[in-house]
Amino acid sequence: MTPKEAAVFANGSQDYPAKVQEFLLTASPREIEEFIHLIRVDADSRYLHLARAALDIRMSEDAASCTAKIILEAEKLVAHSDKLVRFTRWLVRLTWASVLLAVVIIAVGIIQIKIVLMQDNGANPHHIQASQYDQTPSTNK
Repeated sequence: MTPKEAAVFANGSQDYPAKVQEFLLTASPREIEEFIHLIRVDADSRYLHLARAALDIRMSEDAASCTAKIILEAEKLVAHSDKLVRFTRWLVRLTWASVLLAVVIIAVGIIQIKIVLMQDNGANPHHIQASQYDQTPSTNK
């Protein structure tokens, strides 16, 4: 039944409370609101009160349904945030490991440079000093 049909039953000369109540039990909030705007408001506005009560009930049911959906989504969000925390901790550990590896590589490089320099100094023991060029060669035979 449409809101217009229900309003005809409510506004008609004959009273059809069963049909109006059936409409109010099955109608959506928008349909009930349209029904409220279509019915006649007079001293005996029992249908108006029934329609408002039905609208309040529908709105409460819809709010409860939405609340349940929000709770489910919030639980999913908490589960995903727990995963995010675990991945963040893992990423921090990997970052520290890469920093440690970089320090080890730099230390090994410095040690290798020192070893190469020491070998160069040890391989050429007769290193000629600049002041030795000025000396005359020995004539001892």
